[in-house]
Amino acid sequence: MKIDIIEPVGRAIQTTRRILFSPFDFVKWCGMGFTAMLGADFFTFSGVNSLPAGDDDGGSGLAGLVETALEYRIQIALAVAAVLALGVAMLWIRSRGQFMFLDNLARNAGEIREPWRRLQPLGNSLFRFMLAMVAAGLVCLMALALVSVLVAMPDIRRHIFGLNSAGAIAIGALGLGLIILAWSVVSLLTEDFVVPIMYAANSDVIQAWHELLELLRLNKGAFALYVLFRLLLESGVRALAMLLCAATCCIALLPFAGTVLRLPLLVFRRAYPLSVLEQFGGRYRLLPAEWPAPPTIPGPASRAPGPT
Repeated sequence: MKIDIIEPVGRAIQTTRRILFSPFDFVKWCGMGFTAMLGADFFTFSGVNSLPAGDDDGGSGLAGLVETALEYRIQIALAVAAVLALGVAMLWIRSRGQFMFLDNLARNAGEIREPWRRLQPLGNSLFRFMLAMVAAGLVCLMALALVSVLVAMPDIRRHIFGLNSAGAIAIGALGLGLIILAWSVVSLLTEDFVVPIMYAANSDVIQAWHELLELLRLNKGAFALYVLFRLLLESGVRALAMLLCAATCCIALLPFAGTVLRLPLLVFRRAYPLSVLEQFGGRYRLLPAEWPAPPTIPGPASRAPGPT
């Protein structure tokens, strides 16, 4: 089976145009934008932590940092616990929001309350998987840090920068790069393909991953090209988002207003992998060629997650 990764770009553009502009519906646009915001990768924490320096000469070095960390260990522990709790809550919301946004695209709708309830089992399954990924990533980072410290320990004890320190930096940089690469690829495949497979089959995340791995086994080259091309597309989408931010005087950075303004980019970004996935057969077709007119009365909340 020949899998095309270029032609789906046109399909995704046409899907974006039909959903958002044929015809334009402001209420649907806002509803879809809200679910896009919930499913967006908005739970990245950043900040600058400034710890007071020690009064002695050792406070400016590694030993001083360790001493300062021990001195403020309670405050640091509370801050870390608060950040982790907030991150877990936002990860749970995002897991549910991904299915809500996908559901609105598949049904050409802008609903919020009904998909939130109906898609709860799928969202919870994805949340548990992503939480396990976060835990595995933290374990790998801690193991990498421990190995780097052990390698550098002779130089740390002698208060010099020598071969051990250079080796620790090299090991840390290489290990960190591999961890980031693995995390990025697994996250990309999960969001782009595992989530749609779960939605289409109403299955849990493990079953969907088994199904995706079988597709990967039979189409290694196509998926490798997809990942590379997807990264290229992502760069273009981010560049357009930056231009939109500049053109709107940074209004596009606001949580809800920004998502509504960037909705065409977000719909395209979601529709492209769906257009690639549908090449594997009708079972994976989540975006029909044409949508029927939306019903005036919402369907029952007990309907299956996937499109009929």
